[in-house]
Amino acid sequence: MELLRINKHNQDYAFFNALNQEAFPDEERWDLDHALHYPISADVMGIYDAGKPVGLYMALANEKAVYVCYLAIHKDLRGHGYGSKALKLICEHYQGKQICLDLEKQDPKADNAHQRKIRKEFYLRNGFYETHYSMNFWDLSFELLCFDAHFDADLFRELCVYLTTDEIDPHIIWEG
Repeated sequence: MELLRINKHNQDYAFFNALNQEAFPDEERWDLDHALHYPISADVMGIYDAGKPVGLYMALANEKAVYVCYLAIHKDLRGHGYGSKALKLICEHYQGKQICLDLEKQDPKADNAHQRKIRKEFYLRNGFYETHYSMNFWDLSFELLCFDAHFDADLFRELCVYLTTDEIDPHIIWEG
């Protein structure tokens, strides 16, 4: 598998745009065109297996930290190890940096409670740790996970400065 940068002229752009639309709820989704032209350099990457697109991820990074905003594998390929392999590649790609991601908080009353549980188990099984922090933006609250047992909230806050726009104003909150 390999990670390749996506741009609007990529031959697989329609695949990635459709995956972005399918995999994320409207209220959580970044428009792919917007992500490609984000005010700072966002990594919008295709995940390929033997030359075939299987997924995508978007991340913001600075010298010390990475925020994986989105990770999605095509619905027909989920459950076949692509997500775990992709996470391994992503962690290797950003080796030496604090790698964080968010996910919907666990809520047994949520319509997708089972999906949330499975998603969190997946990340924990693949080396991520609970941080006991949440990130709130767009009137939504997400649990933060880190690919390191020690989460440095200040490093993540520094990265979030780049995330802040008129549309997004993230707040990092200790939940411990």
